[in-house]
Amino acid sequence: MKNENTECVVCDAGKMSDVESETCDTCEAGSYSSTGSSTCTPCSAGTASNMSGSSSCTTCGIGYYQQATGATACTACPLGKHASATGQTSCTQCERGTYADDLGSTSCTSCGAGKVQNATGETTCDACEPGRVQSNSRQSECADCETGE
Repeated sequence: MKNENTECVVCDAGKMSDVESETCDTCEAGSYSSTGSSTCTPCSAGTASNMSGSSSCTTCGIGYYQQATGATACTACPLGKHASATGQTSCTQCERGTYADDLGSTSCTSCGAGKVQNATGETTCDACEPGRVQSNSRQSECADCETGE
């Protein structure tokens, strides 16, 4: 950028200017720049910036994700899914025998003894039907009781 004296001025981080401009423009939310930048860079997937004039983007925390570039916020994982690491671009479905009943889950919970879940991405476990049993946790099927049990 040039000032009124035709001297070059370096724009601060979070701002940009091309060669012809006489002012430094603030980067919009969802983007950032370093000192002296001529462009603003969109936040990459797995990150976000909710303020204009940012010098960096924030990595999505565990339990959150962002699949788009240029995002202003990270999104909590939906029910039945989790994100166990930072910077995720998607959430992972809970496996069979597990569930996630909270938004923004960081892990899936194992179904306890006597309960099962035979589908992925679920929010609850099901109790074994009468005449069927499951003595282990994290299972997807109940077993038939033996005759006389």
